[in-house]
Amino acid sequence: MLTQVNLTKLAGFLLLSLLLTSSTNQHYELGFWHATHKKNQVLALYTHFPTYFNQHLSQLSPDSIAILARNRIASAQWLYAMMHLSQGKADTARLFWLPVLNRLSLVQRTELATKLFDLKRWDQLNQLYHLKALPQGNVLNELYLYNSEPYYFVSEAFLQAMQFAKLGDDLIIDNKCRFNVLLLTEHRAGLNKLAEFKAVFNQQPEPKQGVFCFSNPVYAAGQMLCKLTSKAAKCDVVEKVYQHYLKKGFNFIVMMGKSGSANVVNNVMQINSTASYQVFLHELMHFSGFEDEYVLPDSKQKWLCFKSGYVAPNLFITNGVSPPQGWVKSESCRIGYEAYKPSVQLSIMQYQQIKLSEQYRQLWLKQLETNNLTTPSNSRVRD
Repeated sequence: MLTQVNLTKLAGFLLLSLLLTSSTNQHYELGFWHATHKKNQVLALYTHFPTYFNQHLSQLSPDSIAILARNRIASAQWLYAMMHLSQGKADTARLFWLPVLNRLSLVQRTELATKLFDLKRWDQLNQLYHLKALPQGNVLNELYLYNSEPYYFVSEAFLQAMQFAKLGDDLIIDNKCRFNVLLLTEHRAGLNKLAEFKAVFNQQPEPKQGVFCFSNPVYAAGQMLCKLTSKAAKCDVVEKVYQHYLKKGFNFIVMMGKSGSANVVNNVMQINSTASYQVFLHELMHFSGFEDEYVLPDSKQKWLCFKSGYVAPNLFITNGVSPPQGWVKSESCRIGYEAYKPSVQLSIMQYQQIKLSEQYRQLWLKQLETNNLTTPSNSRVRD
């Protein structure tokens, strides 16, 4: 005969059996619920319901995810790595994504690459690349640029989307401009800086509209080599490349490396990617024959300062002749004869951080009107 106690036990047994057999999902949910409330049991519970846990892993607390990740649960390692990357902790994140790298999907590897790029962790991106785990796409192209890989590695569409070009692209000469200037570089920061110079110049063309037009910055690594130097910037480009662009109608070339002081030789400007726009404008004036008004190198003074009269639009040598009225002594020459400059004030040709004055703008325009040369009149270096 069933007593009240037996009836209660039987009802409990039947209820438990119903819970265990009627709904597998409810069973999984119960285990997951326990994991969210008792992190010390999360590993044991995971081993019973791995599929369900993996599908709902992001709902666990960071501490629970950390426990699973440290116990080499691959899905948790990946999630824990992403959590650290979101906090900017790339080195810690690598401890967790690296062991599961071969198990990541293309979508996951793309997400990983994007986060590392956002943090500018080029070392880890290079590691992904060498492990053949860096997907095709923008991040890979960015890495090519950062490493100055040859131009033919980089996607043409990728560069064009940013209004850059690469060697071999068909660059158009602007016939509305008197001079067309080719912008060349072999590294990513150089592309950015040249684009910046072009944008600033186009906001206020000097010395007036229609004198200089600039190409899109051209990525030329593989055919262009720049020295790392604390002296004058020096980049070399393969001669056939140089001649190709001159024949296409470019009058001047700007080559941008990573280091070295800016200078001009004939129709080539050398400048580095940390230079200011004012330095760029100073060098651009050298294309029209302007000279420096600070003390020139001795080697240059030995030939320039023994000349007579105007040696530049802004420099006059008093070799037996009087300087123009209103001109004042310049520091340019300490060997030979005295040199004179147009302004008592500091100018952009004496101190590169000074803005172009109206007086020097007019001198520049006058030089362009009276001088038909498309390159400076001599081959000596101008800084």
